[in-house]
Amino acid sequence: MFRFFVIRKWLLWSWLGSFVILSSLWVQVKIDVKINEWFGKFYDMIQKALAKPNAITIQEYWESLFSFISLAGLYVAVYVVISFFTAHYLFRWRAAMVEWYHSVYEKASKIEGAAQRVQEDTIKFSRIMESLGTSLIESMMVLFQFIPILLGLSVGIPIYFFGDWQYGLITGALLWTLGGTIFLIALGWILRLVGVEYDLQKKEAAYRKLLVIAEDDGSVRPKKIEELLSSYNEPKSFILTVNAGQIPSGHWLHDEEIGGGRILGEGCHFIDLLRFLSGSAIKGFTKSSMNSENGDTTSIQLSFRDGSIGTIHYFANGSKEFPKERMEVFCSGKVLQLDNFRKLRGFGWPGFRSMNLWKQDKGHHACVHSFIESLREGKPSPISIKEIFEVTRVSIDLQNNLCS
Repeated sequence: MFRFFVIRKWLLWSWLGSFVILSSLWVQVKIDVKINEWFGKFYDMIQKALAKPNAITIQEYWESLFSFISLAGLYVAVYVVISFFTAHYLFRWRAAMVEWYHSVYEKASKIEGAAQRVQEDTIKFSRIMESLGTSLIESMMVLFQFIPILLGLSVGIPIYFFGDWQYGLITGALLWTLGGTIFLIALGWILRLVGVEYDLQKKEAAYRKLLVIAEDDGSVRPKKIEELLSSYNEPKSFILTVNAGQIPSGHWLHDEEIGGGRILGEGCHFIDLLRFLSGSAIKGFTKSSMNSENGDTTSIQLSFRDGSIGTIHYFANGSKEFPKERMEVFCSGKVLQLDNFRKLRGFGWPGFRSMNLWKQDKGHHACVHSFIESLREGKPSPISIKEIFEVTRVSIDLQNNLCS
């Protein structure tokens, strides 16, 4: 950032430009002081004129106004010129930063959205320096110039903690200002506000990069679980937790003749899900249930022909405050975590970190759509009848406590 002041190409602009800007700010502050003095003299003159007729002449009045016009005109002229000069100065500072980034771009190119960051961060820096930087220096100069005036005004004004001390007002104001600044800095440090901004920029850069790539490649889009798993033929491990919640003993779902029981009525869908994601037939299954009135707090263990294993925790003794469904998939040194069919996170997956939906998507709409399309186009069923019978048989056997 400060190479601008050491690179030979930019020495004239960096050092001479800084001197010109600081000198102009000092001139503007001195004009501010003169304008402040003029206001005091002008209002004294007006008060004198109102107190006693003909106490001042019209010539004195116009001379006073002309002196203000001269000061204001000089201030506006200096402000316009220095604003133009500052914009050029900061543009060259930004150009120096961009040139340096380009010289080491082979190291930065691996960073997500590096090209965008170079452009946006440098222009953001120049705008901050143009507004906050110059304003801070000007404020310090104004404070330095006006402290003597403020000290004189604070004489005789008592203030809490300082009593009748003649410098209490200005001292209290400075302490309050510095204390508030330090407090805000500490608060931002504790809340990690800078880190939050950095994280947001990373996510924004990653998203924009995806959009740019997607302009030329229509296949670029967030991937689903089965698409991620299809790239690996190794056995997988599944853990599916269902916080099903309790339902009354007399509920129709517990009736074997009507509802078939909770495993057959609802648990079958989760067995079907693991069967689908594994892509392999179920070889064996067992069930371990907790002693309860309805027997609907249970763990189901599945094994598949390709070596994959899965555990379904179907629990009716949990809290409604906990998410209802959560699944983890372990495969080839990588992990996928699905939370309530809304948030999918990837750990160790190249090119995939997360996928978030506005609402749950359990695939009902896609399932019906695929089935209807298969009928319209005369294609095979999206789910083979053999697989449907397989999952149904396993679900019925588990409901009947028959293990394989």
